[in-house]
Amino acid sequence: MLRYHRSYEWLAARAAEHRDWHRLRRMDIQHFLAMNIMVISALAMLGGLIQRAVRLDLWWLGINALVIAVATAATQWLPDHAGTLASLIFVPFVLGPLVVGWLLQRRVSQRRMREAVRLARLGTWLHPTPTTRFNAAMLEAQTGESLDEQIAALDALARRSGPQERHMIDAARLRLEARWEELVALIEQQPGLAQAMPVVHIRALGETGRPDRMARAYENAKAWLHGSSLWEGQLVLLALAGRPQGVERFLAGPLASLDEDTKRYWMAVALKHSGAHPAEWQPELARLVDGATSPATRKAAQRGLSTGYVAGAGDRLDDVAAVIVGEVEQRLVRIGASAGESRTRWTPVTWLLLAAIIAGYLLSEARGGSSNLRTLVELGALWPPYVMRRDEWWRLATTLFLHFGLLHAAVNGLMLIVLGRLCERSFGSLRMATVYLVGGLASSSFVLWLAVARFSENSVLVGASGAIMALFGALAGRSLVVWLRYRDTLDARNLMSLAIIAGLQVAVDLMTPQVSLAAHASGLAAGLVLGVLLSLAPRASAEARQAQYG
Repeated sequence: MLRYHRSYEWLAARAAEHRDWHRLRRMDIQHFLAMNIMVISALAMLGGLIQRAVRLDLWWLGINALVIAVATAATQWLPDHAGTLASLIFVPFVLGPLVVGWLLQRRVSQRRMREAVRLARLGTWLHPTPTTRFNAAMLEAQTGESLDEQIAALDALARRSGPQERHMIDAARLRLEARWEELVALIEQQPGLAQAMPVVHIRALGETGRPDRMARAYENAKAWLHGSSLWEGQLVLLALAGRPQGVERFLAGPLASLDEDTKRYWMAVALKHSGAHPAEWQPELARLVDGATSPATRKAAQRGLSTGYVAGAGDRLDDVAAVIVGEVEQRLVRIGASAGESRTRWTPVTWLLLAAIIAGYLLSEARGGSSNLRTLVELGALWPPYVMRRDEWWRLATTLFLHFGLLHAAVNGLMLIVLGRLCERSFGSLRMATVYLVGGLASSSFVLWLAVARFSENSVLVGASGAIMALFGALAGRSLVVWLRYRDTLDARNLMSLAIIAGLQVAVDLMTPQVSLAAHASGLAAGLVLGVLLSLAPRASAEARQAQYG
């Protein structure tokens, strides 16, 4: 929520007298933009330190540190342009690689390899490091029409690469040729490969009939696996451990974007390793041998047919490995991936609230401007004297749908889309609406109480951020309950990430006078309590429906 001290009449008078009001407004927007960019860059740095602990990306850390330094210096010496200057570095070199990386993973999972190569090349311009250039070259080498072409391209790449890169190329070649025993031997000789290519290591152990070691390799690797890599590692683990139901949930949920050939292959593998009758999986593998678009998939399916029937892998797991596999299955149920619900479920309340925010912004623009405090107060902004003297208590709710300017409305709208959909998928539509409204009312009521008790000045308060912080708090409360209940390392990582985000948000609030820390903190606290209570309450159906993947 944004607040403006003294009375709105005082600020309106400044505007009427042309006393630098437009400059004041521009500085507010630039400061707000610069502070939020600093938060995102700080999160990107922390994510790099946590998720890339094995191979530290100095470029990524350095570019985000530069963004923070430029934003900090500009807010001191060039406040009129602080947000713009920070954006000139942030957009191409921080936001750009993140977007390109996400698109790249999607294209690879869909086997749209030509598009993936183009994105990888773009990534080398936005993130110019030896690692990104090597990864792009590896990807391009594996886009040949036949397996022989891909192997030849990898051999050519090996001749111009260093020793460590050559080991990775050797591992990729063995994977393409489904020579899993040799791949396991290579990884044992070069332990660094297990950290550089953890999913390949997990699969190699499973393909060679070592399910116990496969499960332990996943358990060791999950500390640095994240995003799609984590999901792929879990998919491989469940398939080669013979858990077809878990694989089906994954392919309908987190990995729904995989191409159809890959989905059919992993379902057949899971059935095979579950000890199912060959009639249940052999026909599918035979069809993939004849018709799969990927040479690697055809080769893997051919090998699967040649090995024939195997006893159920689940029966060959020792107690520790069985617990590890079981925890992956339980987590998959907790995050609500069954039946594709978490990816495709409609979230009507989120979109209705977004429509209300847009309507509030358009109405304020039509009635005199969303940056006109008099207009905002007339439409329902929280102005404590009017609440107390005129009993206009409805302002506690209407202020949640009014915003000071386009940037303020756009930022809160974007955060509502992200957090609202997660929260609605986690708790359901009615409960998400309850969190939003109760959290928003709690935040505006707390600010009102501070003003009435003279702990703060009277100020005009507008914005949905108190309610949005309540959504964030509810998700944090859910994560806390889940972690206390299951003590899973991945749940602990989620909880730590949420705590870091909350801490950085508080830091931004303290550095931005126009942002109401009291509204944010009270909304967050209300949401946290509601999240805990709702997570502990019994559910009528689909217990623990979550959208927090890994």
